[in-house]
Amino acid sequence: GPRALRPFGAVLKGGNNGENHNHNDVGSFSLVSGETMVICDPGMEVYTARTFGPHRYDSKVLNSFGHAVPLVADRLQQAGTAARAAVLKTDFTEQADTLTLDLRAAYAVPDLQRLERTFVFRRGATPSLTVRDEVRFADPQRFESALVTWGDWTRVSETTIEICDGSDGVQVKIDTGNRAFQVRSEVLTEEVATPRHPVRIGIALADPVTVAAVTLTIEPLER
Repeated sequence: GPRALRPFGAVLKGGNNGENHNHNDVGSFSLVSGETMVICDPGMEVYTARTFGPHRYDSKVLNSFGHAVPLVADRLQQAGTAARAAVLKTDFTEQADTLTLDLRAAYAVPDLQRLERTFVFRRGATPSLTVRDEVRFADPQRFESALVTWGDWTRVSETTIEICDGSDGVQVKIDTGNRAFQVRSEVLTEEVATPRHPVRIGIALADPVTVAAVTLTIEPLER
């Protein structure tokens, strides 16, 4: 018979940054391809005094730097219940699920006039997750999207990266509307319980912008 479809699934998070054992991760997502969480939430760190003290969010796995969320005007998300995602739109069908979140409240950036993140998860023979960020500032500011993985990544073309973890992987197509961008990665060297440290892949627009859109289209990698 036809080849069985390999699993491909995503977890999309709205919420707020005042939750129990909170991480600053409003608008974050994780993605499983095959048997592996190829794009991950790094999870908790090994508890130290800092974890429950005033410097909790110095940790790059607890603050938003270690999550698949934007870096806005060089600022991370703020903590607290006011930093919440507002659901602007939902559309769930058998073919695809669409969710649009307003993430402005998560960032203490006075110039930030709009920050909408739209997820589209498509099912079927050619599944994909599209993550589109639309941003508008009063004055030009920096904007950066991010992915987090326990695996390895390579840039295979000007607009495409591959992320592999073991025998599973995804291809990520990057569309910035022809704006120049850089891809840079950083190992998050916090004390974590996982065998490998997570890696943050930043996708940063090269120049400050007033209006921009960054779209990441993530598809399973045929191995």
